[in-house]
Parts: sequence; structure tokens; C-alpha cells
Amino acid sequence: MIFYHLGELTLRIGSVTDPPTVQITRGIQLHLLDLLNTDIGQTRWPQT
Repeated sequence: MIFYHLGELTLRIGSVTDPPTVQITRGIQLHLLDLLNTDIGQTRWPQT
């Protein structure tokens, strides 16, 4: 169930001035990310 709800997250690709963002469409997604202590503002790879 967790993967089902998190699988619906959409990543909006950023540009030089805007970082990539995650579009959350349901409140359950935000709640799950909070429970997992996940910072969606932190990218996996450092900016080059």
C-alpha cells in the first residue's frame, strides 16, 4: 500500500534557476513521506 501511494508521486524537472520539485497529489503521500523522514527538497545527486 505504501509503494502504491508513493508510486503516484510526480517529479517536476527543474531548470538552472528552479530545483526539481515533487508534486504531491494526495495528503496520504505527504503523511507517508513525513513518517519516512524524507526530505523531498534534497536531491539524490549533488548539483554539478
